[in-house]
Amino acid sequence: MPTQPGKSRLFLRRPRPNYRRVLVDPGKKPKGARDGWIGIVMERDDPDNRRSPGTLYVYGREGYLGSFRANENGFIGNSRGIPAGRYTLQPKRTSGRWPAQTPAITGPGMPVGKPGPGYKADAILLHPAGAPGQPDSLSCITVGDEGFRRVMHVMHQAPDAVVPLIVR
Repeated sequence: MPTQPGKSRLFLRRPRPNYRRVLVDPGKKPKGARDGWIGIVMERDDPDNRRSPGTLYVYGREGYLGSFRANENGFIGNSRGIPAGRYTLQPKRTSGRWPAQTPAITGPGMPVGKPGPGYKADAILLHPAGAPGQPDSLSCITVGDEGFRRVMHVMHQAPDAVVPLIVR
């Protein structure tokens, strides 16, 4: 990267995105959540069907940061999404198919990446969606690139990078 005389390379870097609050909050935060609540809410189109796509609502320190479609490509084979409930997103600790630091869905009292005791996969994650029209998830939550960038932005804001995840 060429530099201008008297300017360092740091000066010429692109600034980090500054996500601003979206004007209208759809009110998906949990009851009793205060302003500045950091978290993610996933609502399925059909709450009784764990294979149903849904919408991911992202909240950061700035407020409501937007909503993004999730699991639009469907699930691989007979797999299905995680049950409705409260989880946390925590950074995945090891690399594999997905790099370390990918948000891993973790159930209460479970190791990172395990939403519950019956999951055999290495880790159940929130990751970018694959090619349109091709199933891309075993039980993970998949979103488009912009949605994934917003989730990562929120994870960097949260204490210890642990973000509440509510699935409805």
